[in-house]
Amino acid sequence: RLQQLQLLASQSDLRLRNIAVARLPSFVVDGQAQYQSDVPSLLVSQPGGRPLISPSKDTYDSGLRIDERLFDATINAQGALERAQLAEQQARVKTTIFGVRQQVNEAFFAAAALQARAGALAATVADLDARLRETNVRVREGAALPADAAAIEATLLQRQQDEDELRANRRAALARLATLTGQAVGESDTLALP
Repeated sequence: RLQQLQLLASQSDLRLRNIAVARLPSFVVDGQAQYQSDVPSLLVSQPGGRPLISPSKDTYDSGLRIDERLFDATINAQGALERAQLAEQQARVKTTIFGVRQQVNEAFFAAAALQARAGALAATVADLDARLRETNVRVREGAALPADAAAIEATLLQRQQDEDELRANRRAALARLATLTGQAVGESDTLALP
């Protein structure tokens, strides 16, 4: 989109140059050649049987014309119109760029927020895993009920599912960010907040 701004400016520059050229004189050269297979001739002939006047069967015409505008009030108006159209087109592109920037911000901060939540969730999963090992030891020694270990294991499985969902959502946010920016962003990349 940023390149489109430069392309619009160069396109408008070419149009303005075309408008400026209209002030210069223009030259037109015309040329025509003809050959006729039969031409009229005079009945009067010279001694020896040749006609007195024998017109040529080929004709050649050429001409040069110069056109120059002495006064044209529309040239300045055409230039002003072209500059106004350029400003309008560039404003549209800038509006589009602003929308794309907003989408990039949303994708970036969504991925960064999911990254932070994934870190916190990983710590929770590690804590639950440690608690499950501890509870399993206590169940073997008879200090806890198997239901206690099962409850911790169920919570651990829920948090692991949450972790998988977070990873999938982060992958989607990173893919969206990569598409918008045109740069490859991997899952292992850490997003640094500005």
